[in-house]
Amino acid sequence: AISGTLKNNSDKPVRLVESKVTFFDYNGKSIQESVEKVYGVAQNPIEPGSDYRFEINFENLPNTWNHRVPTFEIVKIAY
Repeated sequence: AISGTLKNNSDKPVRLVESKVTFFDYNGKSIQESVEKVYGVAQNPIEPGSDYRFEINFENLPNTWNHRVPTFEIVKIAY
């Protein structure tokens, strides 16, 4: 699982956050990449200045995964 805290540093409520997560093999080659919803529109917006703790669970990762923390990049924010 990947866990962390989002902080809304903007002056508007945040309604959606998506991230790209990439797992690598022992040679540094990308072996699994996905876009994951970190925060969704079904929840109340994250108000300006507020924090939100999240956790993303992964199952069935490739056997060739290097067991290091994958890259995590925010790719979409909706207000």
